[in-house]
Amino acid sequence: MGSDTLQSDDDASERQSWRNTLRVLWTALTLLVVGGALASLTVALRWTPYLLLAALGILAGLSLLLALLGSARSRQVTGFVLGVIALPMLAAWLSTLAATSPESFTAYSAGIAPFIAHATAAVCGGLVIERVWRAPFDQRADAPSVATKAPEKGRAA
Repeated sequence: MGSDTLQSDDDASERQSWRNTLRVLWTALTLLVVGGALASLTVALRWTPYLLLAALGILAGLSLLLALLGSARSRQVTGFVLGVIALPMLAAWLSTLAATSPESFTAYSAGIAPFIAHATAAVCGGLVIERVWRAPFDQRADAPSVATKAPEKGRAA
Protein backbone atom coordinates (compact mmCIF):
# COMPACT_ATOMS: atom_id res chain seq x y z
CA MET A 1 0.00 0.00 0.00
CA GLY A 2 2.87 2.36 0.82
CA SER A 3 4.56 1.86 -2.56
CA ASP A 4 1.26 2.62 -4.35
CA THR A 5 1.05 5.93 -2.49
CA LEU A 6 4.64 6.81 -3.40
CA GLN A 7 4.00 5.89 -7.04
CA SER A 8 0.87 8.08 -7.20
CA ASP A 9 2.76 10.96 -5.56
CA ASP A 10 5.53 10.60 -8.15
CA ASP A 11 2.97 10.52 -10.96
CA ALA A 12 1.23 13.61 -9.59
CA SER A 13 4.49 15.55 -9.29
CA GLU A 14 5.48 14.51 -12.81
CA ARG A 15 2.13 15.67 -14.19
CA GLN A 16 2.51 18.97 -12.33
CA SER A 17 6.00 19.39 -13.78
CA TRP A 18 4.74 18.75 -17.31
CA ARG A 19 1.82 21.15 -16.76
CA ASN A 20 4.19 23.92 -15.72
CA THR A 21 6.52 23.16 -18.63
CA LEU A 22 3.64 23.38 -21.09
CA ARG A 23 2.49 26.64 -19.55
CA VAL A 24 5.97 28.13 -19.89
CA LEU A 25 6.17 26.94 -23.50
CA TRP A 26 2.78 28.48 -24.32
CA THR A 27 3.86 31.72 -22.65
CA ALA A 28 7.08 31.82 -24.68
CA LEU A 29 5.19 31.01 -27.88
CA THR A 30 2.67 33.78 -27.19
CA LEU A 31 5.43 36.30 -26.53
CA LEU A 32 7.26 35.30 -29.70
CA VAL A 33 4.11 35.53 -31.84
CA VAL A 34 3.09 38.93 -30.42
CA GLY A 35 6.64 40.26 -30.68
CA GLY A 36 7.04 38.99 -34.22
CA ALA A 37 3.71 40.44 -35.28
CA LEU A 38 4.58 43.81 -33.77
CA ALA A 39 8.03 43.82 -35.39
CA SER A 40 6.54 42.91 -38.77
CA LEU A 41 3.85 45.56 -38.40
CA THR A 42 6.44 48.17 -37.43
CA VAL A 43 8.59 47.41 -40.47
CA ALA A 44 5.69 47.05 -42.91
CA LEU A 45 4.02 50.32 -41.89
CA ARG A 46 7.34 52.19 -41.51
CA TRP A 47 6.84 52.99 -37.84
CA THR A 48 10.55 52.93 -37.03
CA PRO A 49 10.67 56.70 -36.29
CA TYR A 50 8.04 56.09 -33.62
CA LEU A 51 9.82 53.34 -31.66
CA LEU A 52 9.71 55.39 -28.47
CA LEU A 53 5.94 55.76 -28.78
CA ALA A 54 5.68 52.04 -29.53
CA ALA A 55 7.66 51.21 -26.38
CA LEU A 56 5.45 53.55 -24.38
CA GLY A 57 2.45 51.79 -25.91
CA ILE A 58 3.73 48.43 -24.67
CA LEU A 59 4.26 49.86 -21.19
CA ALA A 60 0.80 51.42 -21.23
CA GLY A 61 -0.73 48.14 -22.36
CA LEU A 62 1.04 46.19 -19.62
CA SER A 63 -0.06 48.66 -16.95
CA LEU A 64 -3.61 48.49 -18.27
CA LEU A 65 -3.37 44.69 -18.23
CA LEU A 66 -2.27 44.71 -14.60
CA ALA A 67 -5.20 46.92 -13.75
CA LEU A 68 -7.64 44.72 -15.67
CA LEU A 69 -6.45 41.52 -14.02
CA GLY A 70 -6.21 43.03 -10.57
CA SER A 71 -8.81 43.58 -7.91
CA ALA A 72 -12.21 45.13 -8.44
CA ARG A 73 -10.98 48.38 -6.92
CA SER A 74 -8.09 48.65 -9.38
CA ARG A 75 -10.52 48.03 -12.26
CA GLN A 76 -12.74 50.83 -11.02
CA VAL A 77 -9.83 53.23 -10.76
CA THR A 78 -8.53 52.25 -14.20
CA GLY A 79 -11.98 52.70 -15.75
CA PHE A 80 -12.30 56.09 -14.13
CA VAL A 81 -8.84 57.27 -15.17
CA LEU A 82 -9.21 56.05 -18.76
CA GLY A 83 -12.88 56.79 -19.32
CA VAL A 84 -13.21 60.09 -17.54
CA ILE A 85 -9.76 61.66 -17.65
CA ALA A 86 -7.26 60.28 -20.18
CA LEU A 87 -9.33 59.43 -23.27
CA PRO A 88 -11.48 62.61 -23.24
CA MET A 89 -8.32 64.69 -22.79
CA LEU A 90 -6.67 62.90 -25.72
CA ALA A 91 -9.77 63.45 -27.87
CA ALA A 92 -9.94 67.13 -26.94
CA TRP A 93 -6.23 67.60 -27.65
CA LEU A 94 -6.46 65.90 -31.05
CA SER A 95 -9.57 67.86 -32.04
CA THR A 96 -7.90 71.14 -31.03
CA LEU A 97 -4.81 70.13 -33.01
CA ALA A 98 -6.93 69.29 -36.06
CA ALA A 99 -8.74 72.62 -35.85
CA THR A 100 -5.60 74.73 -35.52
CA SER A 101 -3.08 72.96 -37.74
CA PRO A 102 -3.95 70.04 -40.03
CA GLU A 103 -0.26 69.32 -40.64
CA SER A 104 0.42 68.92 -36.92
CA PHE A 105 -2.63 66.68 -36.57
CA THR A 106 -1.34 64.42 -39.35
CA ALA A 107 2.11 64.22 -37.74
CA TYR A 108 0.75 63.46 -34.27
CA SER A 109 -1.84 60.98 -35.46
CA ALA A 110 0.89 59.07 -37.30
CA GLY A 111 2.68 58.63 -33.97
CA ILE A 112 -0.46 57.63 -32.09
CA ALA A 113 -1.17 54.64 -34.35
CA PRO A 114 1.93 52.65 -33.25
CA PHE A 115 1.24 53.56 -29.63
CA ILE A 116 -2.30 52.18 -29.79
CA ALA A 117 -1.28 49.11 -31.80
CA HIS A 118 1.48 48.15 -29.37
CA ALA A 119 -0.69 48.83 -26.32
CA THR A 120 -3.47 46.67 -27.75
CA ALA A 121 -1.04 43.88 -28.57
CA ALA A 122 0.39 43.99 -25.04
CA VAL A 123 -3.09 43.71 -23.53
CA CYS A 124 -4.17 40.88 -25.86
CA GLY A 125 -0.94 38.94 -25.38
CA GLY A 126 -1.16 39.36 -21.62
CA LEU A 127 -4.75 38.12 -21.59
CA VAL A 128 -3.76 35.02 -23.56
CA ILE A 129 -0.89 34.32 -21.16
CA GLU A 130 -3.17 34.85 -18.17
CA ARG A 131 -5.70 32.42 -19.60
CA VAL A 132 -2.99 29.80 -20.16
CA TRP A 133 -1.79 30.04 -16.56
CA ARG A 134 -5.24 30.05 -15.00
CA ALA A 135 -6.84 27.38 -17.16
CA PRO A 136 -6.98 24.04 -15.41
CA PHE A 137 -5.49 21.16 -17.28
CA ASP A 138 -7.13 17.74 -17.27
CA GLN A 139 -7.95 17.29 -13.61
CA ARG A 140 -9.37 13.80 -14.15
CA ALA A 141 -5.86 12.42 -14.56
CA ASP A 142 -4.83 13.76 -11.14
CA ALA A 143 -7.58 12.24 -9.05
CA PRO A 144 -8.48 8.61 -9.68
CA SER A 145 -12.14 7.86 -9.51
CA VAL A 146 -13.20 6.15 -6.29
CA ALA A 147 -16.93 6.27 -6.92
CA THR A 148 -18.69 2.94 -7.11
CA LYS A 149 -21.46 2.19 -9.53
CA ALA A 150 -24.93 2.36 -8.10
CA PRO A 151 -27.13 -0.64 -8.85
CA GLU A 152 -29.61 -0.06 -11.63
CA LYS A 153 -33.28 0.17 -10.76
CA GLY A 154 -35.19 -3.03 -11.09
CA ARG A 155 -32.17 -5.26 -10.66
CA ALA A 156 -31.02 -6.98 -7.58
CA ALA A 157 -27.64 -6.00 -6.21
